[in-house]
Amino acid sequence: MNVVLMRTSVWWVLTRFNFVLSLFNAYIQDAGGQVKKIVQNNVLRPSSEGSDILDITWVIPVFSALCCFVSIINFEMSINPPSMKTYLPPSKGIERKWYLVDAQDRVLGRLASRLATILMGKDKVWYTDFLDTGDFLVVVNADKIRLTGKKWEGKSYYRHSGYPGGLKEMKAKDLLAKHPEDLLRFAVKGMLPKSKLGDKMFKKLKVYAGSAHPHQAQNPESLVL
Repeated sequence: MNVVLMRTSVWWVLTRFNFVLSLFNAYIQDAGGQVKKIVQNNVLRPSSEGSDILDITWVIPVFSALCCFVSIINFEMSINPPSMKTYLPPSKGIERKWYLVDAQDRVLGRLASRLATILMGKDKVWYTDFLDTGDFLVVVNADKIRLTGKKWEGKSYYRHSGYPGGLKEMKAKDLLAKHPEDLLRFAVKGMLPKSKLGDKMFKKLKVYAGSAHPHQAQNPESLVL
């Protein structure tokens, strides 16, 4: 990876350097002896010993040689350009952390969107859409979550038994009283991919109604969203 980056950097520098040298060389050759005479009159001043301070008679041939050298290197690298390989994290070597999130007085939808981002791993620089790069989340105090407006009475959740007439409806306030964890689970589930990968991400979410949780062994870090 470092070799590819180094070759790309060298290619970029040489390309710009070749452009500058070509312009400078063309300017010198086009101006002819007048440029050389002006440079000599301004730079070659006699010192106290009578010798020149600086001899620049080598400017034209040296810059011509540099232009040729850079052109050859650019031609070689254009034939065999550096490959830009995309980094993919190893599926079995991804480091996953455990975070503890307090849902007390948090708005349901805004909290769920942040949790879904962490579960998918979108907050990491090596995020890959077809890999599970997310972390584990332990959410407590789910029974103290908040809904805005009139959603406690107006928002409904539906399920079906699979039999004719088996459609069941439950208001948000009734779901909070019966299964407060499901409010957050349903919201996060709807924001994850609808695939086996999304099911794998969803299993890293642990939601509890109270402040206690059985994940002390994992030593989750407190996370404020």
